[in-house]
Amino acid sequence: MNYIPTLQECADKHRNEGIGAVINDGKAVRFERDGGMTRAEIVEKLLSEASLVMGEGCEVKHCMANKDNSVKYPAFSIRELGSEVSINIDISDWMKGVAAGKQTAKAAAKGISGIYDAHKKKAIVFSNVIKGLSKEKILENVVCLLLNEEWNKEMLECVPHERLMDLAVVYRAVVNIDRRYVTFIVNHSMRQMFGIQEQELKRYARWNTELKGFNSFSVSSLYSETERPSMWAFTNSNGRYGAAAMLFPILFERLSRNLASSLYIFPYSVHELIAVSTKGLKPKDLRKMARLINKKIVNEEEALSDNVYMYDITKKQIKIVQ
Repeated sequence: MNYIPTLQECADKHRNEGIGAVINDGKAVRFERDGGMTRAEIVEKLLSEASLVMGEGCEVKHCMANKDNSVKYPAFSIRELGSEVSINIDISDWMKGVAAGKQTAKAAAKGISGIYDAHKKKAIVFSNVIKGLSKEKILENVVCLLLNEEWNKEMLECVPHERLMDLAVVYRAVVNIDRRYVTFIVNHSMRQMFGIQEQELKRYARWNTELKGFNSFSVSSLYSETERPSMWAFTNSNGRYGAAAMLFPILFERLSRNLASSLYIFPYSVHELIAVSTKGLKPKDLRKMARLINKKIVNEEEALSDNVYMYDITKKQIKIVQ
């Protein structure tokens, strides 16, 4: 497969040849004509229709936006004239719908406009919540979130974090002000704005995370009541970003004692960890399983690591299995 430098160059050079481009690992790649139009032509058509629907008061631009783990997606960046705030709308599903002939570009543009309106309302709520924030409010509600360090290098430059093996611990706040909930990762500018020290942020986040609690359950029991449990899942009380259990080795101590062995741990996602006894298992097999899960099952932006970890029953510590 031949790589082409940018999406725009691909569109300009091959518009009449039935060749478009998609972004793969930051590079544009060739592909055949889809549904009578190239993808570049679909983007151009959607952009034109979206600009008409949004009206002269809005600026609509095509861009490649980022999710967690540096996952890129095609988006329209929409900004009201006179405003410094732009909102990115993922257009990948609408592109597919137009390419497959399931909807017109005009109908897709109306859908994009509806999503923009919903995001705009959330942005207004977020802005109002930020105005009502205080140092105390942030510290009362901040918790730990684990991300892959290598996959999130760019984002980590902007936020306070600490290293945990191949992972990074960042700090996420879930704030309720006047019955309105907003969640955000605390960045450097916000920390400085409210006069929060990094060690202070870390201390409160760990304490709040531990206080909210974690759950563990037999994965095998989900499939058969008679099957002997062999795999255990660890997550937090709400099932969101529960891989933070990795910060508290004591959580694995009881299971380790019951099984009379150390434990292999592999991340199912940023939300959940899977633990198994080290007896009779090879780390390389679990590593293959972890990579398969990340590739086939988990959303790319929710993957945590391809590595396998071990809770050492003797040292009562968690480390990467080499």
